[in-house]
Amino acid sequence: MAAASTTLRFAVVIVKTDAGYAAAVPDLLGCAARAETIGLAQHAIRQAVERHVARLREQGLPLPSPSSQIAYVEVAA
Repeated sequence: MAAASTTLRFAVVIVKTDAGYAAAVPDLLGCAARAETIGLAQHAIRQAVERHVARLREQGLPLPSPSSQIAYVEVAA
């Protein structure tokens, strides 16, 4: 029987840069991607997260629990 699959949901921060977009996952140290469009950045960071998680599993290391939260702060313009 196959093992039950668990889904992990990590927060992603995407920032507009001069060259396009940069994406990072705060809960996965060093997991980042860059792309020319936001759609490509989202695709690239998903692939980066999948590779990062696979690498941790291959090395027998624990997967970090997703714990980052996204919050917004409003200030006067």
